[in-house]
Amino acid sequence: MAITIDGLISGLDTTGIITKLMDIERQPIKLMERKQDAIDDKLLVWQELNSKLLSFETVAEKFNSENEFLAISGSFTNNDSLQGDIVGITTNSNIAADTFSLTVNQLATQHKTISDQNFASSGTITGLGSFTITLDDGTTQTFTETGLGTLRDAINASTLGLTARIINASADSNTFYMQIVSNDVGADQSFTVSGSDQLTLSVSQQAQNSQFVLDGLTIERSDNTVNDVIGGVELELTAAGSGTLTFASDTDGIVDNIEEFVDAYNEVMAFIKEQSAYNTETGHTNPLFGNSTLRNIQMKLKNIVTGRISGLSSASGWYTGISQIGIKTNLMDQLSIDRSTLVSAIKSNVTGVKNLFVPSGSGTYTFVETTGATVTGEYDTRYVTDSDGNLVLQMRTSGSSGSWITLTQSGDFWYGQNGTDLEGLSILAAGLSENDTGTMSIATGIAESVSYYVGFYTEFSTQGAIFNVRRHLENENNDYSEQISDLEERIKKKKANLERMYAQLEVTLSSMKSQSDYLSQQLTNLPGYMGAKK
Repeated sequence: MAITIDGLISGLDTTGIITKLMDIERQPIKLMERKQDAIDDKLLVWQELNSKLLSFETVAEKFNSENEFLAISGSFTNNDSLQGDIVGITTNSNIAADTFSLTVNQLATQHKTISDQNFASSGTITGLGSFTITLDDGTTQTFTETGLGTLRDAINASTLGLTARIINASADSNTFYMQIVSNDVGADQSFTVSGSDQLTLSVSQQAQNSQFVLDGLTIERSDNTVNDVIGGVELELTAAGSGTLTFASDTDGIVDNIEEFVDAYNEVMAFIKEQSAYNTETGHTNPLFGNSTLRNIQMKLKNIVTGRISGLSSASGWYTGISQIGIKTNLMDQLSIDRSTLVSAIKSNVTGVKNLFVPSGSGTYTFVETTGATVTGEYDTRYVTDSDGNLVLQMRTSGSSGSWITLTQSGDFWYGQNGTDLEGLSILAAGLSENDTGTMSIATGIAESVSYYVGFYTEFSTQGAIFNVRRHLENENNDYSEQISDLEERIKKKKANLERMYAQLEVTLSSMKSQSDYLSQQLTNLPGYMGAKK
């Protein structure tokens, strides 16, 4: 480390001079550090936008298919108005709207036994001897405990799947009974006990399966929880009785999902508007002001959500935009819901509302599914022989003179190929004849389109728009760090050179001063020198 002594000879503030010179040299570094701060601000904004978009995508994916959107719920109407529900109902997204008659004849029950004898104590029983339990599947276990309490504990500690209890039947005196019950319900849970004259047990409840009649079909199960009869439905049988099971669209559930979707959209659009804002009074701009990627995301989402849904025709009785069901947009790109109008639209035309949000299709062939990758709209179809001599189904935009798009076949199903306008499309077309023609209307729906495009923006790959922007900013930040590191090294060397130069200057001046002092001394000793002594 260089040692500097401020101008002892020269009188110069060498440390101050070097510091000021280095400050000038560091001006480019300060400029780059300010640019790095701006990059960090942008990275934070992109990260927050990415999080909000992912939340929006999650909301969209909650109802971007028909079954999810319709939010089917189950209810039960008892034939006996004085009796409560005889069944609990849980549904998932795979259930379709329908009704069923249901009669519960019996519930699945445990096997229960109670001792024929009562005892004054839970302790030792003289002559209890061995006690054997045999399960329905033939499994046996013998116990040799000598008291009720120890026998109970041994049964409970076994792997028989039984629970033993000691019950005191009298509040005034000790009248103890032994009860043994199966842990599970069902006819296969029965068991027998034998081996002791001092402790015998009788059946107080026979194990049995549940039995019910669904639309005239008698069904038996070993449990009261039944989830393998109606697809997507779990029934919890609770009592004997009869009535009607109804599965229908849950209007409140649909409205709740749409409201959550609107809230997520509004949050994204408000954040984008805030980050791209310019204050005309202060001249201050937020980190992503004028950013083209941000503008593209904003416009794409706005067009998806508030624009006309291609592939849906009002002539066919469908809604073609969310404004028709009570969802309006204002100048700030914020949506608001007229709940009464939305509820009315759902009740009068739930399919029309559904088609606004989820993929749908109609026409000559049976629509199966599509994704956000599909270019929606009206298509002409034809079944023709291609250049290889194969019969193929082809589609192209109605009224256009563009190229026909060939679908790939698997049995009676036809699929749009990746990289074409029909990517993600699948339709069912059976019994085709050469030169058949037709039409198809394909609509993706708002929720599916949002899910697709938001995923495209946020995915961590070379295709993800936000990922690429952030990677570019991070690379730019790294470049500045390398330049700063190089400049700091050069400044460090320059400072060391200046310190050596100024130190050498002091050495030189010191030498010159010594010589000057010596010469002055010699001059004073010369004869005739005015300053010499007489």
